[in-house]
Amino acid sequence: MSRLTGKVVIVTGSGTGIGRAIALRAAVEGAAVVIHDRLAELVPPTVAAVEAAGARAVGLVEDLTADGCPERLVQLAVDSFGRLDSIVNNAAIITSGDIHSTDAAA
Repeated sequence: MSRLTGKVVIVTGSGTGIGRAIALRAAVEGAAVVIHDRLAELVPPTVAAVEAAGARAVGLVEDLTADGCPERLVQLAVDSFGRLDSIVNNAAIITSGDIHSTDAAA
């Protein structure tokens, strides 16, 4: 039995890169995984990859900063798998520029 067998994990920003790798590792370790990304073309292939690894998966395409998105992710996990055990907050937006011209509200 793997350490995540029977657990449910949300991985934000899991359509590609490190987030995708985390989601796939969670799947290999036995977790059901909620895939999240803001780019619609990234979610279905990652859901398919998690399923190919032998785990259950669902996906949500939405900007994590949208009102209610975090709540919808949690609800999707509970509705789909009956529980939520862990969240990996991997989503990020990388911007470049001079720190002196960055808006303080950002």
